[in-house]
Amino acid sequence: MTDTVPTSSATLAARISALLDWAETRDGKWTTWVTGTPTGGPQGNGKYPLPFDEDEDVLVECPALLADMVVGPAAVAQAAIAQAEAAKNAAVQATAAAVAASNGVVAAQTAAEAARNLAQSYRDQAGTHAGNASSSASAAAAAQASVASAKTAAETAKGAAETAASNAAGSASTASTHASNAQAAKAAAEAARDAAVAVVGLDPATLASKVYAKRVAKKAALLFGS
Repeated sequence: MTDTVPTSSATLAARISALLDWAETRDGKWTTWVTGTPTGGPQGNGKYPLPFDEDEDVLVECPALLADMVVGPAAVAQAAIAQAEAAKNAAVQATAAAVAASNGVVAAQTAAEAARNLAQSYRDQAGTHAGNASSSASAAAAAQASVASAKTAAETAKGAAETAASNAAGSASTASTHASNAQAAKAAAEAARDAAVAVVGLDPATLASKVYAKRVAKKAALLFGS
């Protein structure tokens, strides 16, 4: 027969009393945990102490906190966080798109300015060409006027040449007449000389002197009439 260590009634009663106290504390902790709030507990985070053994407690999320994490404000906050993240990502994408659009606008503006400068260059060149064309037209008009003046001068010169030719022809005719008259005068003079020789009986050498020539002329005048 095995001997057992005798336990006094006082010790046993103390142990039973302590066990009852622990059970009552445990039940109180369980009750507090069951009725806890998401912001309650020793640390204000919805976690309450539950007995793990006689000497140790552990912090456990109360049912209200667990429910809040699924369907309550915490879940809503979590969903809001997710939405905020999505909004942030969308904002980042929108920002990138805006930057790309801004770059596109800058490129379009640069291209528009280049097109404007090119158009202005073409406009200036067109103005220069128009001025050159106007100058060419003026030069052509002046050349045409010069041609007309030259034509008029040529026609005038032609008329003058024709007049000069006509005058030359008239002068030639007059000279021919004078030559004929001179020839006739020469013949008359020779006839008078011969007559004088026959009348006065002088040889031609004597008649060639001025004195005899004058006498002969006077006699010829008397004979033939003045």
